[in-house]
Amino acid sequence: AQTIVASFFLVILTGGLLLMMPFTTPDREGLGFLDALFTATSAVCVTGLVVVDTARDLSVPGQVVILTLIQIGGLGIMVFSFFGIFSLGRRVSFQDRLIVSYMLAEDDLRGLARSLRRIVLYTLAIEGLGAAAFYARFTALDGHGFPSAFRAVFHAVSAFCNAGFALFSDSLESFRSDPWIVLTAAALIILGGISFGVLRDGLRAAGGAITALFGRKPSAFPSPSQNTRAVVWITLVLLVSGLGGFYLLEHEGVMASYGLGEQYLAAFFQSVTLRTAGFNTVPFSALRSSTLLFMIVFMFIGGASGSTAGGIKVNSLAAIGAYFASFFRREESPRLGPWAVSPEKVGRSLLVLVFGLSAVFLGVFSLTISEDGDFLPLLFETVSAFGTVGLSTGLTPGLSSAGKLVIMALMFLGRLGPLTILSAARGTGKRTDVRFPEGDLAVG
Repeated sequence: AQTIVASFFLVILTGGLLLMMPFTTPDREGLGFLDALFTATSAVCVTGLVVVDTARDLSVPGQVVILTLIQIGGLGIMVFSFFGIFSLGRRVSFQDRLIVSYMLAEDDLRGLARSLRRIVLYTLAIEGLGAAAFYARFTALDGHGFPSAFRAVFHAVSAFCNAGFALFSDSLESFRSDPWIVLTAAALIILGGISFGVLRDGLRAAGGAITALFGRKPSAFPSPSQNTRAVVWITLVLLVSGLGGFYLLEHEGVMASYGLGEQYLAAFFQSVTLRTAGFNTVPFSALRSSTLLFMIVFMFIGGASGSTAGGIKVNSLAAIGAYFASFFRREESPRLGPWAVSPEKVGRSLLVLVFGLSAVFLGVFSLTISEDGDFLPLLFETVSAFGTVGLSTGLTPGLSSAGKLVIMALMFLGRLGPLTILSAARGTGKRTDVRFPEGDLAVG
């Protein structure tokens, strides 16, 4: 865990130094130290909060630096490192395998090299298809050439990695009525946010379906894992409830001038992006307070463990929900469907929840001291940073130096995750197996 933390620090620092170079800005002056470090942190932590306009204030080489940092941060620094080691056939220690498996939520250490190759292959394939879809539309709007190709690749990587960086000053607001752009971005965001394990199970299920339809003999559909079922169902529930909630709250608000089809498209896209991606097709500075509060809940939850998404993760929500359900059902152990959820998983999920709430509290408390602004936008900014979402009501560029440092710390904590941070802080001391007698503590 300490290796992971150190690697992220090193890449962020390297990215910040690169963004200070003259070639990264049109005026040939480079970004200032704090703005460069903030931008690099946002890119590596795949957040999307910006203090400079990526489209206007960065040159093409500067945008390439951002693109590279997003890809490294989205896949994970350790994934890149160990993919190279495995590809070269070099041996990797058991401890290093544990580190990578921990980042990817992968239990099978023996098949780790194969899993890493699959992850890189899935990523390149999905981003390639997304870039092709974007390119087809951008060329129809702006013609063939490097600008359209670069924008297509940039937005495909940014969407799949749930980064939210855009090469348009208004994010994707100009495309709010363009289903091709909006739905392509939404598909990439969803695929990037459900985890590579769920993608693998989905491909297996698709392969089983094809074999059953066209094979010579019947083929049994592979049964999805408990994790895949939980991620898919909760993701669907959050998407539908997010769409319905945003539409009900804003169809007479910020979307009042939109046509009915535009309203549904905008509500769907905001439902997709608000949990971790950071793109927007409506001006968030014009949203109602009730809508911002509604969105904060979704931003805090985030995506799936082992994905490019942030937040406390839908997996943690599933484990905590199973625990509460078992309490009301008077069952001894929590379960999801026919499978039990181990007490260790429930405990870790509650730890993640408490850590997340504590980080948000400390973050918003710090911002109320350093910034002059209303509480709700500050809370929205805080949760957006911790959840590595990247949505903002317009507060980010005007943050003080102290405020920028607070947001950077929240993005860093949110990307690495509570368990990685706590494991790094715990160190590598020997674990004790001493069992103590139970006491009688009054609870409630």
